[in-house]
Order: sequence, then C-alpha cells, then structure tokens
Amino acid sequence: VGGERAGKPAPKVLVAEIRRSHRRMRRRLDDALAEASEQADHHLHEARKDAKRVRYAAESATDTLGGRTDKLAARMEQAQETLGTHQDTVVIRDVLLDIATAAHADGEPRFTYGHLYALEQQRGDQARADFLALIEDGWARRPSWMR
Repeated sequence: VGGERAGKPAPKVLVAEIRRSHRRMRRRLDDALAEASEQADHHLHEARKDAKRVRYAAESATDTLGGRTDKLAARMEQAQETLGTHQDTVVIRDVLLDIATAAHADGEPRFTYGHLYALEQQRGDQARADFLALIEDGWARRPSWMR
C-alpha cells in the first residue's frame, strides 16, 4: 500500500482495504443470486474466490486490528468450504457429461453416468441451499467495525 495511503494510520487503511474486498464479494454475490443457474454457478465460484480474498485480508490484519477480524475470516472460510463443494459438483457434472457422451458414441450404456450426475446435482443443490442458509443468517453482512 503506497501513494496517498502511505501516511495514513495502518488500521484505517487496512479496514478500508477489507471493506473494498468485502464490497466486491457482495456485488458478485448479488450477481450470482440474480442469475439463471449456469451463470449463477460461475458467479458463485467468483464469489467464493472473493470470499477467500476477504478472508486472507482479514487474517493478515489481525495483528493490527485485533481479534475482531477473526470472526469475519471464519465466516468467509465457512462460505469458501460450502461454495467449494458446490464448485466441485459443477466440475464433476461436466466431466460426467463428457464421459457419458463418449460412452454413447461407443455404443455403451449411459445410465450409470446419468445416475452419478443426478447424485452430484443433488449434492450441488444441497451445497447451494447450505450457502443460502448462511446468507439468511447474515453471512454477507458487513461487520460494524468496517462501516
């Protein structure tokens, strides 16, 4: 951090940077919640990466800002894990479709791949529901110390 911020107190600069990262994550999250499923999956993955940035920013500021950043970092980590499961299912479903297409081209049955796809869809839906429950519980709210 340099330039005009170099002369400012570290706590003020760190809070501003964490707030900026949080605002970006929140915008991406709003996009994900407003989109159709395929685009929503992409935006949720991006929101996960943004949550990781907020988490790391909060963790790196603990020495300067104290323990108040711990709760934010823990909330972001929880979301990362939930959205990571969701993203895993998105990737696995794409792979299963590719395998099923190849199997069909080779004249092999596709039923098992369809069944596995359905299980992954169910797991992805559950991860999304778990994440939406986190949002309902106030996960994405900006902490009062960041206002």
